[in-house]
Amino acid sequence: MVLPPDNQSTIAKYKAANKVTATVLCDMGQMTQSYFNATPSNSHIDVPHLFVIDKLGMIRNDFTYDDGRGIYALDSYNISAQYTKTNADDSGGILLDGSGTYAVTLTNGIASGNGPICPMDAPTGDYVDTNAGIAVINGAHDVNVKGYTINGNVIDIMNGGNDLYYNPCTGLFDPFKGKATPPGGGGLDFDGNCYHTEFGFFPLPASSCP
Repeated sequence: MVLPPDNQSTIAKYKAANKVTATVLCDMGQMTQSYFNATPSNSHIDVPHLFVIDKLGMIRNDFTYDDGRGIYALDSYNISAQYTKTNADDSGGILLDGSGTYAVTLTNGIASGNGPICPMDAPTGDYVDTNAGIAVINGAHDVNVKGYTINGNVIDIMNGGNDLYYNPCTGLFDPFKGKATPPGGGGLDFDGNCYHTEFGFFPLPASSCP
């Protein structure tokens, strides 16, 4: 779904450049207003924006572009997304959290450059042990990720936390305060993605990198 000033010409260029095959709809504002509950006193909207909608048409969750994470699903289910791009999110690209998060399908996306940086002599993002391109934690299960290119600042894919926090200002791993974040549950299929580093997966998912 796109808004003005985008038009058929700009949409066609975007679809061609990003190899998008999904249908793109043009909205003149009515749908956007209803989704964001926009009013004259609260007219701000965050785009790009991802809405998770169930088969009954109810909005179950939503994710904005400039959160600390690109996509954060907490106890959310029946999620299907494709062509997502998470770049430079300070606390990780995609985090799938909680045993109530399941039946997740992510296809043909990019999760790169995600994790803390040190722009002003202080780390950005949250103090967590799950900084990765994609992380699955706290029992999230039945997750299928295919066709992704995943390059985290620290670790590309994680199943649970590693009890360490990477400090970008020192370049060292600090012991995490507390125990490691628990891993995901069963049914984690990460075969067929391009990644180089991982934590917590056994057996190792097959990487599609050349």
